[in-house]
Amino acid sequence: MPEAKEPSEKQIRQQHADAQAERIHNNLTVLRAYCGREDGQYVIEANKVVIVDEFNVAKCGGRSWSDGLHQAVEAKEGCRSMRDSTLAPNPRFKIFRLYQQLGLE
Repeated sequence: MPEAKEPSEKQIRQQHADAQAERIHNNLTVLRAYCGREDGQYVIEANKVVIVDEFNVAKCGGRSWSDGLHQAVEAKEGCRSMRDSTLAPNPRFKIFRLYQQLGLE
């Protein structure tokens, strides 16, 4: 059985930097939920946050903010999210999937 290779110092630093970046992103998302300009741009309906279009003042059911902001606003308002706990779609992940398709891994 081959011996497990220990991660290099560079890999350890990268893992630490990634974890730190994720914590910073999560903290900024929470701050945006509590202090951001989204106040007044949504209504609570059936224990869910529904975005209101600021131009025609119509409810936009089925839309959500990205990067976890929608879930953070739901948590702020005490709504129980009916969705799973994953983040809203993020275009960065689509970019990463392209590497595999292009054979750049």
